[in-house]
Amino acid sequence: MATTTAKKGGKAAASKKATTPEVITITKSEQQQLQRMGAQVTEIGSLTLAEEKTREKHKAAKANLESAKGALIDMVRDFNTPQPLLDHMEADGWKKMPLSEITGIGSALAERIVDGSNSVIKTATLGALAAFTTDHKLTDLGGIGQGQAKKIEDALFEFWKRNPQFCQEKAGAKGAPRKTRASR
Repeated sequence: MATTTAKKGGKAAASKKATTPEVITITKSEQQQLQRMGAQVTEIGSLTLAEEKTREKHKAAKANLESAKGALIDMVRDFNTPQPLLDHMEADGWKKMPLSEITGIGSALAERIVDGSNSVIKTATLGALAAFTTDHKLTDLGGIGQGQAKKIEDALFEFWKRNPQFCQEKAGAKGAPRKTRASR
């Protein structure tokens, strides 16, 4: 209840009058608009949270990307670094290199090369294989088909590429590594 003062005949008189809250009437269209606005506020809240999560994921993805780039740089650096295993070898030291230590050949394939040579290749070394392929194809080895010959050639190509110190400048020089003959 509110007290109001009114003048009656020039005199102020106090009267008690009950006031009721004013009722606002809205149309159905206005009500729908208010509901849409409420839904929009809720969506903005959800999108704000989603944006924050996306930023966190982006930061993590960026960190992963930088890590992957760093790993690639390390790989390239390592690829261009001479292999320490071979640093102590002389110019023809490659001949004593075990085939099992050449990436891409491994011990099982090295054993198959020796076993398939019918005792022509007595040791599983790069020198013995190079001597064999001077007059033979890799597929002349028992148990070595075109696929495995290609695998051996690819492994040897990578070995020579990574170890140019063993390649002699003059083509045909004594002891110079030659391309294998699997594809002839």
